[in-house]
Amino acid sequence: MPISGQLVDNGGGGSGGNKAVLFMIFQLCSPTFPAEQRTVYRLTLVKAWNVDELRAYADLVTVGRPDFIEVKGVTYCGESSASNLTMANVPWHEEVIRFVQELADLLPDYEIACEHEHSNCMLIAHKKVDQFL
Repeated sequence: MPISGQLVDNGGGGSGGNKAVLFMIFQLCSPTFPAEQRTVYRLTLVKAWNVDELRAYADLVTVGRPDFIEVKGVTYCGESSASNLTMANVPWHEEVIRFVQELADLLPDYEIACEHEHSNCMLIAHKKVDQFL
């Protein structure tokens, strides 16, 4: 099966609150896409940690030029000794929409492709891959 894309999970846009940037989490394989590689950046928004790093995210997208950008509000999974996140860190869907609209405005080669309110998630696509949407 040919590799058709890479997922890039990005926890922070710059030197702000969350410095951890995770790259090349795993390869996405699908026989339905051509053998050429498709890239996906996943941006997880966490209120009070990284939602103010819009320009830094736009700069990362400009450098990497992914085919798709998935923007998702963080999911709160309850109290844990491994994390100090609370429900206050979960952005409302309206906040995710606003972030995505502002990010897309900074990226002239991209446009909003779709949204899934129940998942608190939106997808931005490079205009060159419009044929797959």
